[in-house]
Amino acid sequence: MPEARRSYIAVTVTLTSANTNYNLLALVNAILTPTLSPGACRELSLQNTNGNTASVLVGDAELSSTRIGYELTAGSSTVGMSRTYRCSGSNSVSIADIYVRSASAGQKLNVEICSY
Repeated sequence: MPEARRSYIAVTVTLTSANTNYNLLALVNAILTPTLSPGACRELSLQNTNGNTASVLVGDAELSSTRIGYELTAGSSTVGMSRTYRCSGSNSVSIADIYVRSASAGQKLNVEICSY
């Protein structure tokens, strides 16, 4: 599929299985047509949705319950529920290098991508 040429994308992805590492770019591309390539942006925001019952863990390809880059907590509080990655100049955030997982199946994650 051709590369998506959009400056802003907002989607909700679902982590269908518990204790499974999901590549963030693959989750986003499962929703987009055309797909996003190469998966780099200036700003990336992740938010654990209010309906989730478990935290969403964020990290690299070796993500596990004991090797975590960041934890997006579940619940009604906004503290710890979101994370934003920003780069300036010629740098970019590589969505392809970010993985997510949860101890519970069916957890949802809001994803905003800005490539301005």
